[in-house]
Amino acid sequence: MKVEINSAADFLMNLLRVRQTETLTENQLHSFKSQLVVVLHEKFHDHWYTENPRKGKQNIIISNE
Repeated sequence: MKVEINSAADFLMNLLRVRQTETLTENQLHSFKSQLVVVLHEKFHDHWYTENPRKGKQNIIISNE
């Protein structure tokens, strides 16, 4: 899970670096990445099968609407 989260955070940080409309410093970009990694790790901590990381958990929502 750590590799996937780190890859996603790297991707978004690089996307911000390339497409930024305002000037962001490298410190701001790395701070964003670090905070994003923490948030994503907390969010997906219990949604991962460590023995089979490709499996993942899915939520199924059934609506009566």
